[in-house]
Amino acid sequence: MKVDVRVELADGRTVSVHCDGPPGIWGKPVDPPRLAAKARDCLATAFGEARADHIMADASRFGDLPAKGFLEFLSGLSSRPAHG
Repeated sequence: MKVDVRVELADGRTVSVHCDGPPGIWGKPVDPPRLAAKARDCLATAFGEARADHIMADASRFGDLPAKGFLEFLSGLSSRPAHG
């Protein structure tokens, strides 16, 4: 899972980069803000912006949800997307 890329630009400059694996692979955890942004982006695609924000807000206090709130959270994730 390693790659080296080298590109020669039209002006003659060369740009190189090395990647030793994508974020999230073993030994390379993704930082929480980046993971949250990715989750919100996926939720917005599936459920729309407003619902994604609501799900993310509930997820941020997941450990404090009462049983009813937990069931509502799961129901919200399993119900049909608003725009689909």
